[in-house]
Amino acid sequence: INLRVSREVVGVARTFLSQFNPRDGVLLVGMPASGKTTLLRDMVRAVASSEWGSPLKVALIDERMELSAVRNGIPSYKIGLCTDVICGQSKAVAIEQAVRTLSPDIIACDEIGSGAEIEELEAGLCCGASFFATTHCGNLQDLYQSKRVAKLMATQAFGYIIFLASASTPGANGKLISKEEYNNEANRAIVYL
Repeated sequence: INLRVSREVVGVARTFLSQFNPRDGVLLVGMPASGKTTLLRDMVRAVASSEWGSPLKVALIDERMELSAVRNGIPSYKIGLCTDVICGQSKAVAIEQAVRTLSPDIIACDEIGSGAEIEELEAGLCCGASFFATTHCGNLQDLYQSKRVAKLMATQAFGYIIFLASASTPGANGKLISKEEYNNEANRAIVYL
């Protein structure tokens, strides 16, 4: 039996709050247990509660009810004052619903990467939403060679990547990588393959 217990670390996003504009979108990348979900949850709380300037409307796509821990319709975690949660649906369907009904500034979802999810992400971009999302990747070398990350970055949804390298300090020790820096390194990795 493998039991994962999510935890809330309020304030872990402070490290990144002043380093980029949330409307540029951010992709959180790292190996399992590196704190991607923990950091995503706190970033949502911060942007929806005016810690990042004026509060933004966030649609939190919580397919497995891990991000908000909704119970009887009430989130157990602090997810911000201006956050709507869509629980228990596939990310692709939930992103479409969020765009059609919630007029979000930011759509946040965990572990994105399927073809249908990427299509809905692109549709959301066309409607003016920005995205916070997570995906798996083992190390920096893998980051620049990952087909999934390349597909996600090709959507232009993410102006930044936060690479989380360590499971020992979940969500805390991340490297902020701009879209331009990612593109340069990814192109260099292709040349050396």
